[in-house]
Amino acid sequence: MYHGVGIWCGSPIIETQVFDLEDSAPEKAFIPLNNKKRGSCPKRSKLESYVDILIVLIQNGPLKLTHIKHETNFNSAFAKENLGFLVKLNLVEKIFERGETLFSITPRGIRVLRYFGEATDLLSVVQANK
Repeated sequence: MYHGVGIWCGSPIIETQVFDLEDSAPEKAFIPLNNKKRGSCPKRSKLESYVDILIVLIQNGPLKLTHIKHETNFNSAFAKENLGFLVKLNLVEKIFERGETLFSITPRGIRVLRYFGEATDLLSVVQANK
């Protein structure tokens, strides 16, 4: 069985790919961790907000504040506050290039994302055993 991590409405979900022995095609199942209906987006926790920023930076490389805002769907004040906290923890670094301020994920930020993914995988195993 394959376990992956994804983001749905800012909340972590578990993507599970199940192989049936009698069926040749794998089936994917998405299990929201918060068990909310798909139509409503619950408010993101601080942790989810931080992880969303780190994921955007690891997927797209160094970005300006505006691009991070659009990718995460945060307003300016909230994005600045969260980025400031991540910079303070040395998970994200500010890069000054050609008069622009860019934000980039640090090796420490990558490690934190890796640990978060492992924790999410453990949660999926615990949920599967219930």
